[in-house]
Amino acid sequence: MRTETIRFRVSKLEKDIIKNRARKCNLRLSEFCRNTIFDKRITYALTDEEIEIYNNFTRFINDFERLANYFKHKDSILSNEVRKVAYDLKNELKKFRR
Repeated sequence: MRTETIRFRVSKLEKDIIKNRARKCNLRLSEFCRNTIFDKRITYALTDEEIEIYNNFTRFINDFERLANYFKHKDSILSNEVRKVAYDLKNELKKFRR
């Protein structure tokens, strides 16, 4: 149960930055500060545009994997290269979600 209060001074700019970051994470100011202080993972909410980009990349990965499967028996070298592109895209997409 939280019963104690901590107060500290910040500049107007610092306050605006903290409030903006908390808003981007869909957290109250106090939650954002606690999570930051205790090194809890803070994830920023994605914009509609970012969600659309994420979904497009997921579709591209699936397309590359289907292509790799298609070329598997016809051209194994090309299949491996296409699969590598899909793998690299997946790894980049994991960074995006952090």
